[in-house]
Amino acid sequence: MTALSRFAGAISLMFLVLALPDQPYRVEPLRFARLPVEWPVLILALLVFPWRRVAIGIVGGLLALVAVLKIANLIAYSLYGRAFNLLVDPSLIGTALETVAMGQGWIVASLIAVAGAGVIIGAVFVFGRVAATVANVAARGRPPAIGMASMLLVATYPLADVGLTGAQWPVTSTEASAFVADRVSSVVTGVRANRTFTAELASTRFDDVPADRVMAALKGRDVIVVFTEAYGRFALSDPAHAERLTDTLRSFDESITAKGLAARSAWLTSPTFGGQSWLAHVTFMSGLWLDDQHRYESLFLTERGTLISDFKRGGWRTVAIMPEITTRWIEGPWFGYDTIYDHVAFEFAGRPFDYMTMPDQFALATLARRELSTENRAPVFAEVALVSSHFPWIPLPRLVAWNDVGNGQIFDDARSPPRTIDWLDRAQMKRDYADAIDYVLKTLASFAETYGNKNLVMIIVGDHQPMAITGPAAVGNDVPIHLIAGDPTVLDAVSSWGWRDGMVPDEGAPRWRMDEMRARLHQAFTPEAAP
Repeated sequence: MTALSRFAGAISLMFLVLALPDQPYRVEPLRFARLPVEWPVLILALLVFPWRRVAIGIVGGLLALVAVLKIANLIAYSLYGRAFNLLVDPSLIGTALETVAMGQGWIVASLIAVAGAGVIIGAVFVFGRVAATVANVAARGRPPAIGMASMLLVATYPLADVGLTGAQWPVTSTEASAFVADRVSSVVTGVRANRTFTAELASTRFDDVPADRVMAALKGRDVIVVFTEAYGRFALSDPAHAERLTDTLRSFDESITAKGLAARSAWLTSPTFGGQSWLAHVTFMSGLWLDDQHRYESLFLTERGTLISDFKRGGWRTVAIMPEITTRWIEGPWFGYDTIYDHVAFEFAGRPFDYMTMPDQFALATLARRELSTENRAPVFAEVALVSSHFPWIPLPRLVAWNDVGNGQIFDDARSPPRTIDWLDRAQMKRDYADAIDYVLKTLASFAETYGNKNLVMIIVGDHQPMAITGPAAVGNDVPIHLIAGDPTVLDAVSSWGWRDGMVPDEGAPRWRMDEMRARLHQAFTPEAAP
């Protein structure tokens, strides 16, 4: 390969990484027809900077950083519908690999880890070589190269007002610089937000309410908060499946009405999108907006109360139904549950469902059998984390008779046939997602119909939207929430909320942030709660 061809290849690679869009929906041919202003600037820096090795290190490092951050951003938007967060996302790598390992095995997870490390190391090496190749031109045709790069840079000014397809598509671009500046700025903003969050952590106004008055209007009733995996507004708004799932909710409403129960529904805005369900769970329980891992972890350095401690002080037995906790749950003791049902505690004897350790029906059956069906007991407050609608949505369990659930072996035959996941077939992924949500809603309806009574209060809430690869990014972070009760006085207590009757929240239903729910519940059911 001649020096000229190496030089041409090096500056072409520089161009590609600078022109590469940072979000999936922006990846289109015209993006690569634009001239990144940073391109001639970096070339000139390599040609005219007097200390060549320093210039190579700086430019190569910058190009590697841009490449890695853009790849990370494309992945983050594809999965979670948001930008890659330099401050918190690296700490989630272990969780992501553990999730892959549970579904695909540790060999696959290890290969992904090696590939990720290879991308970072490879980017540093490749762009170091790119910068060195361009800088070496100085030893040969330096004046012509400087002249060409200077002319290219000067040309960017008049070209800024020229459109490729009209005034809305300029020929030149400074998006690479804006992208790096935005990612750096996000770190500064995150640090400042964490300082503000420290003050929020100190607020514990519900902890001063006398124990005998905490949630007094719910005394004697079992309260079950069910977090439904990936149950977002997208489920009820996307034309591909909205009508089907809305009909499922209407059937849900009919079945519980026949049982003597009634429902109200609205929307909540989740702090997370496409994943990190724990942020939604603890936001709901604590009354704090936990939209990143740092805020989440900061909570456990405090003694702040949650709905779990509120109900425990009020006389409820507190239970966690966590079928996806397969290792030691470090944060578990902080919440103060009386009992935590993790994967081992369920004693599920069937085969797992890819990532899912067990069907939602088995988890709910365990709650009913071990907690709700015992005699001479305190009322139960249960936090339930359902998982059957977790990506990849296959294989999917089938609903069986509750009396036949047993130790779970029945689900070895009650499952959909195995099938390879086609990540590029968005239509099929939408169908799989809709099937999973349909299963979960029908399971919850059957649970309420089977075990519901006048002393049951259920709050069913989605934790976040499904992954963005199914297409819900434009819907935002809203999720449905449903309050179901057998005693009309419970629903009368929340009449001022303006929630819609039944299980279907329409477009005009109230929309609150998820961190409002702790205060809202206290205001409705604790007499001394401040408005």
